[in-house]
Amino acid sequence: MNKIFFLALSFVASLYASIQESHVQVSVVTPMNSDMNIQIDVQAISEATSSYIVNTPFDGVLHTRVLNTQKVKKGQVIATIENTQMGNKKETAKYNLLVGKKQLEVEEKKLQASHEMLKLGVISSNDYLTQESMLNEKKIALSNAKSEFVNVDGLMKKSAIKAPVSGYISQLQADGTYLTYASPICKIENENVHVRLFVPLYYVKNLKIGQNVTLHVSGNIIQAKISQILSTTTNNLVDVIATTKESMQIGLSLEASIQIQNKSGWIIPKDSIVLVQNRPAIYIIQNHIAHLHFVDVQKDMINKVLIVDHLNKDDKIALENSYMLEEGTIVEVKK
Repeated sequence: MNKIFFLALSFVASLYASIQESHVQVSVVTPMNSDMNIQIDVQAISEATSSYIVNTPFDGVLHTRVLNTQKVKKGQVIATIENTQMGNKKETAKYNLLVGKKQLEVEEKKLQASHEMLKLGVISSNDYLTQESMLNEKKIALSNAKSEFVNVDGLMKKSAIKAPVSGYISQLQADGTYLTYASPICKIENENVHVRLFVPLYYVKNLKIGQNVTLHVSGNIIQAKISQILSTTTNNLVDVIATTKESMQIGLSLEASIQIQNKSGWIIPKDSIVLVQNRPAIYIIQNHIAHLHFVDVQKDMINKVLIVDHLNKDDKIALENSYMLEEGTIVEVKK
């Protein structure tokens, strides 16, 4: 009997020792209820509200007169197109025009002489009509030569490429590039600028049209307002358009801050947060047992965080040694 008793006592002692060894000493804190504004910081880029593509009117070698990002005015020459064949066509058309004028003058004099000879009875009416027909042919030929010259001259004038609108040059082809008909020479970005924000999908539900946005541009603060919330999503980021009355360079990468509406939640020490399955979580201690509780962190405040979860003000949250806990771990709370 005594042997059985001592065996049982030994088993209980070893079990107690095993339990004691599995204990984790922790300190605990209670959450503090709080209401505060949430600010999110996102990446953004400034871009033109619209752009105009300038194409070449014919084949030729491009000679640029401007640079990328340069601001140009409507009507300003931004490039020229050199086409030797077009130059030869103009010379040919000019020559044909001069020849046509001289030939017409000759035929007019011939018709005048024929008219005098007709009155003297030297030639017949048929001869006069033949001469008159030749004059009309030269008139038609001269008209065609004029049209050809005007057409070629007009194209040559187009070799000076002018900006159709005011704005900023972008995607300009390299000087000396050979371009075929209708190839793009450059883009002219509209002078009006908006900012494209890349907002995490989670926060989009808290945004609204007209909401204020703070832009951080080279150490300066610029205020803007949300004008569009686009439906396209890339990598869980939604494009949001904000407009401002301030002038801004196109193509700037910048940061933007957006004040989200008041959030009601609980403030707890940041050190109480642990990562479980790549998700933030805390351990709530109940009757010396740790219970895993996943949380949603809304704001990081250096050494504290704001979480929005179903907690009670009397909940005891593990702080010191929380990283050593698992669901069901027996703990000893430090006094």
